Amino acid sequence: MLPTNQKAILGLYSNSFLIYFNGEDDEYNSTETTKSQHLYITSDEVIKEDNWCLHTMGEASINPQRIIKATHSNLESIQEWWNKIIATTDPSLNLPQPSHSFITKYIEEYNKGNTITDIIVEYDQFIPNNKINLNGGYHTDIKINSKDNTITIKKIKDSWTAEEMFLNMQYYMEYCRSDGYITPQDWLENHKHF
Repeated sequence: MLPTNQKAILGLYSNSFLIYFNGEDDEYNSTETTKSQHLYITSDEVIKEDNWCLHTMGEASINPQRIIKATHSNLESIQEWWNKIIATTDPSLNLPQPSHSFITKYIEEYNKGNTITDIIVEYDQFIPNNKINLNGGYHTDIKINSKDNTITIKKIKDSWTAEEMFLNMQYYMEYCRSDGYITPQDWLENHKHF
C-alpha cells in the first residue's frame, strides 16, 4: 500500500485506520488527517518489457519513484529490487484489481494490526495454440474475472489435500523440465499453485 495524490478508494486516517470508499462517487481525496492510498499486489516473477513495477527495497525518501514501467533500457537493472505489479486499486495503471472481498478483508485485518503481506493469486495454466512441445509447453496467466476485471486471491494455507499435492507435484515437474531444476523448497516458496 502506498500513498497517492490521486483520488483513491482507500484512505489512511491519522496513519493508523484504513477506510474503504467503494461507491462510484466515493473516491477519496487526501485531507490533513487522511491520506489517499492505493493497494498494489506484486509478484516476484521475471519482469518483462511494459510491465508495471514497484520498488521493493528502502524507503520512499531514498527512492521517491516507487512505481515505473519496464522498458528496454531499464529492464536489466530493475530485476533485483523491483517486483512486477499484477493488480492494483490504482486505475491509472490499467491493471486488474483485487476483488471487493479481498479489499474488505485487507482493511479489516489492517485495522486490527495484522497487515496481510503474503497471498496466493489464482492462475490459469494453458497450452498455447493447443500444441504441446517437448519442453513442457505450459504457460500460466493470472486468472481474471472478465465481469469486473478482478483477480482471485486466496489465503495462504499450511495444509493441503492429496489432490492439491499431486497437482502441485505435476506443476513442479513441468517447471523443472521446461525451465531447469530448482529445489522443491524453492518451488513451494515461489511457484505453488494453490
